[in-house]
Order: sequence, then C-alpha cells, then structure tokens
Amino acid sequence: MPTSLEAAIQEEQQLIEAIKHHSRRLTLPLLAVLLKTFAPPVLVFGLSTTATMFAASETERLAPGLGFSTTVQIVGLVVTLVLMWRVWRWAERRFGGGALLRRLRQVTAAVLTIEKVIDAAKANPDPEAIARISHLTHHTWSLFVEAMHAYGLEVE
Repeated sequence: MPTSLEAAIQEEQQLIEAIKHHSRRLTLPLLAVLLKTFAPPVLVFGLSTTATMFAASETERLAPGLGFSTTVQIVGLVVTLVLMWRVWRWAERRFGGGALLRRLRQVTAAVLTIEKVIDAAKANPDPEAIARISHLTHHTWSLFVEAMHAYGLEVE
C-alpha cells in the first residue's frame, strides 16, 4: 500500500506500462481472436450479396420489366441479414471477439478512472484517496489479467 501520492502515481504508471507491454506482446493472438470473430460474418455478407446481385441480374435478363429482380433483391437482403446474424452469433460463441473488446474497454475505463482519482487527489492528497488509487490500480490489473486468461493468454 503506497503511503504517498507520488508512490501511488508511480504504481499507476507501472500498471500502465505493464498493460502496454503485455498488450504489445499479445497483439497477434488478440488480433487472431478478433479476426476469427469478425471475418465470417463479413465473408457471408460478401458471398450472399454477390449471389443476390447475380440472381437479380439473371431474373431481370429472363423476365425483363416485370419487377421480379426487385423482389429477388429484397429477399436476398433479408437472407443476407439473417445469415450474417446467425454467423455472427456462432462466431461470437465460438471465439468471443466481441466479449474481448468489452473486457478491454473495461480495462481502459478503469485506467481512466484511476487517472481521474489521481487528478482529484493532487488537489487534496489525503490517505483515503491514496488508498483508493491503490485499490483501483490492483482492480484494474486483475481485470486485465482475467481478460487475458479468459482467452488462454498468460500474463506474468
């Protein structure tokens, strides 16, 4: 437990450096999780849109002026949205990229909270503020470690 504001600030800076270090070291595995989560729905969108455009153009070629191609485009849009939603749900359950982003956003918000508490403590450095900074620093580190462990990534 730091006893001075300077020690608490130093502890917070060490936390930020540790998070930066581990984030850089784990960039590729984290990007792989995100890619595996977000690429399948994008691929489904591309394939489904291409198939819809092809079907609409063939429909217009076979039955010009009847408006069937518009119907094909509307049906294709609905099918595309349903397929993307189902693939997104599958990819999120399987790989968890959206959950990873939410966890990392929590870590970022916790760091910003620490910085706000430090700014407030600079005006009035009392022992309670220093203890709160220390508590928030440890809590933020545990959030980061839990986020990395949830994806099988080791943090020392």
